[in-house]
Amino acid sequence: MPATRLGQALGRETILECRITAYPHAVNYWQKDGGRIISSSKHRIEAYDEGDNKLTLSLRIVDIDVDDYGRYDCIAANALGTDQQTIHLFGKDFYLV
Repeated sequence: MPATRLGQALGRETILECRITAYPHAVNYWQKDGGRIISSSKHRIEAYDEGDNKLTLSLRIVDIDVDDYGRYDCIAANALGTDQQTIHLFGKDFYLV
């Protein structure tokens, strides 16, 4: 099962992933704090078909800034209903030892 909390430092890049099982085919998307995310130079959304009606949905976030920290929801919706997974992205400091 993917992590539900993920730490990453400012200026870095990270990938959030969720795994969805849906039949019939679902509409899949990511939200942050209730707003839908679209692919851009900041966010890249990709879907990987795993077979047997399973899909991995990934969200790549580049050059993380303070506004990127928060709650992310991976959502799958079809005629039978809606399911979601939540991942919290938080700040993490890296120190050189």
